[in-house]
Amino acid sequence: MSGRLRGLGRAEEGLAALEVVIAGGVLVVSVLAVVQFALWFHARRALHAAAVIGAHSVAVDRKSDLQAEAAATDFLRASTGGLLLGSSASVTTGPADVDVVMQASLGSFVPGLRAIRLRTEVIQHRELLGSASP
Repeated sequence: MSGRLRGLGRAEEGLAALEVVIAGGVLVVSVLAVVQFALWFHARRALHAAAVIGAHSVAVDRKSDLQAEAAATDFLRASTGGLLLGSSASVTTGPADVDVVMQASLGSFVPGLRAIRLRTEVIQHRELLGSASP
């Protein structure tokens, strides 16, 4: 009889270890998902801020499209610190507005999740800024 009780105790210890492994795995994946979301949110905000800087460079500071693209990508690089896998900026200047499109890819460290593509577009109207078109 006592042998049966000892065997039951070992089975419960094995079950407890299995529960710890399963709960630990779920906890690790949950933490990675929260961190990935925070990185995505930061990258998205930085991408939008870079587009605003590019549009501001043309509309207010009267820089060329190439200078605005350089300003936007420089800001994006500085604010994300190598977080993005690749990025691009496109500035189109019209007579009444400036259109800036920023695209980037954010790497993932969550298993099974591919790189996340980000895209934002900012259209800044010159008359709203009080600057006349050239």
